Amino acid sequence: MNGVWHPALDPKVAVVALWALLSAASPQIADAANAKFTAVVGGVTYQSGSKAAWQGAKPGTELASGARIRTDRRGKCEIKFPGGSLVRMPPRADLSIASVASNHVKLLSGQVLTNAVKGSGVRIEGATATASVQGTWVLFSGEDMSVWDGTATLETPLGRQQVGDQQRAGIVSSVAPLVTETGEECGEVQVGVGDGELSVTFGTVPPWTLQLTAVSVGGAVPDRFDPETASSSHPGLASTTDGHLLPLEGLPTGDEGPLYVVAYAVLNGADPAEPTVAAWAAGEPIAAGGMAFAYFPTTADWTYPWEFPTGTDRPWWYGIQPGVATVATPGTDIGVEMRGRNLSSQDALQRGMFGVPTRGSLGVGVRSEAVAAAPAGSSPGGIPLIWALGGAAQTEPQGAARLGKRFFGPRTQCDLYGLLFSGGSLAGARGRMAAVYDPVYLELGAELIAQSDQRLLGELSEAFAVWRTGRLDLTVGRQHYLEGPVNNGPLGAQFGYLTFDGVRAHYQGQGFALDGVWLEGYDRSLVSPGEGGGWLGRVSAPVLGGQVGLNLLKERGADTGLSLDFSLPAVPHYLDVYGEFGVDPWDRHFQTWGLYVPWLFEQTGVDLFVEHAGRGDYPETLSAMAYKDLADDWLAMAAYRHVRGEDCELSVGLAWRFGSLAP
Repeated sequence: MNGVWHPALDPKVAVVALWALLSAASPQIADAANAKFTAVVGGVTYQSGSKAAWQGAKPGTELASGARIRTDRRGKCEIKFPGGSLVRMPPRADLSIASVASNHVKLLSGQVLTNAVKGSGVRIEGATATASVQGTWVLFSGEDMSVWDGTATLETPLGRQQVGDQQRAGIVSSVAPLVTETGEECGEVQVGVGDGELSVTFGTVPPWTLQLTAVSVGGAVPDRFDPETASSSHPGLASTTDGHLLPLEGLPTGDEGPLYVVAYAVLNGADPAEPTVAAWAAGEPIAAGGMAFAYFPTTADWTYPWEFPTGTDRPWWYGIQPGVATVATPGTDIGVEMRGRNLSSQDALQRGMFGVPTRGSLGVGVRSEAVAAAPAGSSPGGIPLIWALGGAAQTEPQGAARLGKRFFGPRTQCDLYGLLFSGGSLAGARGRMAAVYDPVYLELGAELIAQSDQRLLGELSEAFAVWRTGRLDLTVGRQHYLEGPVNNGPLGAQFGYLTFDGVRAHYQGQGFALDGVWLEGYDRSLVSPGEGGGWLGRVSAPVLGGQVGLNLLKERGADTGLSLDFSLPAVPHYLDVYGEFGVDPWDRHFQTWGLYVPWLFEQTGVDLFVEHAGRGDYPETLSAMAYKDLADDWLAMAAYRHVRGEDCELSVGLAWRFGSLAP
């Protein structure tokens, strides 16, 4: 017909072709309709609806509107929306998806890291504020947010705050002095926002007491103020404090403008017979008499640079890899974070059990030296440095210009610990100070250890700088090597020392990690006489919910050692098995086989590592180490070791971790 050939269409072929087309399209339709988990670390559960049962999360699990997600004490996850926007959740977070189609979520507790791709947006609703994110990375806690690339909006019931690139904004409280008409300061007034209410709190100093308080709020300075028509009034008082709570609904709002709060008080002095005195929260004058305090509910300032956005060298979202589910603890991101937090305690246990230091010489004349007990009136060298580090602390480091770059710091962390073991006892103090200088993270620490044999040991515990460029970290100085699953000591590991001097290059690829390390001056006396030095290489990759790694150690004056380590969930969330086996640079075979019980941690909060290790002709050793957080700042620790042919050894200790030594 018209010179065009039309093939005959078999109906059966048409049906099969249509079915195949729909089958191929159906997963895409499902993917476009729902969000889904793209990465899971540790314990993450979800609920598909308010009445549905809680289930364990896995990469690829779909999440519809109405789903709720929780992470446990070490759980993390990444959720991807159909348009490509991401939401990452840290440990102890709780979030619900209000609408997949509009990328709208509700943060019930904790915080989230969000990336809204260009052309799309994410709306995160918190308890007292909402973050509107478009084309940028934002860290949001429900009350404050940090922006690292682009702009976002922080919305509160009192207005909107535009937040620019490299800025942080949040709901804040403000304090104004409470002054009389003659200018005498009688106390203070604090104004803040929380739980859907504006709070105004009065407080006086002796000899003043409150007889009446009244509050009014407006969008501008009023022409006059009358206590009888105030928004809130509390007469008949006889106290030094009083508070008002005003519902935010109905209060004037604006974009980035202040609220004008008139906080009025009638005061009694030391003699009740004397006339009362009127007082106001200091602010702008009211034409008819009095003052109005300008309260800005939100403020914006500099935040840490993107390379180190939390002011630490390892933010919580490290270890979240798209397409990967991490269940095992030893050697994985979960274990590395735990070892970093318990570093002082683990080092103390190894000292007590093995009796050897794990520090290096730094190579610049600063050495770890054991000295006799100091004479009366003298001060060990480590004490002044520890107290100096602690005394430099600031509660909230602010960015300041230094040589054309931004400097944040210092931020301090301090550990005090004591340990009793079969051969004696020791006590120690460790202080660390950290700062960020644009793309460089700096940390300096000192440690003082007193042993039961009347020896004092003062040393640098860390002194390093990290330069971060995307996936590559370059670290120089005295630093900590926390990779690999072996936990209890260096006997059955290629390189089991917590701290060393040198240079480390770490590359985090998509589904693998590479390490190249130049080592100097670490004490290897447990496995070979003298100090160690050479090169260390490692490649690791996630496998079956755990991790495998290959290690090479080249020692100067010796051969090259090779080992393989692994960490796998034998029974997910109940039992992990891990180990390392290989040959060291002196051609001695070694091995470690270990067990970790995540079920015990979930039930009791106890981390328990049990290991059987051996190397060459060294007697085989059975050991166990346990840690238990007693509170946010307190850690209990215990260890057991049995060397074949010798008596059993026990260690118990306690550590106190806090943010500053400053008074």
